[in-house]
Amino acid sequence: MAGRADYQWREYTIQAASTSVGATPVSAYVVVPFDGEIIESYLSTLTAITTTDSTVTLSVLPAGVVANAVAVGGTLVATVAGAGVGKSYTAKHSSPRLVREGDTIRFTPAGGGGAGVVGNFVVKIRR
Repeated sequence: MAGRADYQWREYTIQAASTSVGATPVSAYVVVPFDGEIIESYLSTLTAITTTDSTVTLSVLPAGVVANAVAVGGTLVATVAGAGVGKSYTAKHSSPRLVREGDTIRFTPAGGGGAGVVGNFVVKIRR
């Protein structure tokens, strides 16, 4: 995002939750309340991932559009190795993805093992 040379960038977070990032994955959604760029995303699990890793893909749906999601780049991977209650995972986005007020961020988990693995997501947005 281009801006004034003396502009002080600030980082904000928004959150979403999924009832399952494990064996029966459920996507999570959150509306973006302001313009900015996604720079990092996080996942914290409330129970352990078991048997297979869970990969979560972030995508952005433009405001008012239910199709044509655009992948953010970078994925969150909840690994079996070291899994546990409160375990956190991070994805840094090397090419920040611009978002606009009213866009929707979708977290789509896939491939994970374990029943009832609740996932809490946080996205860091610079503006």
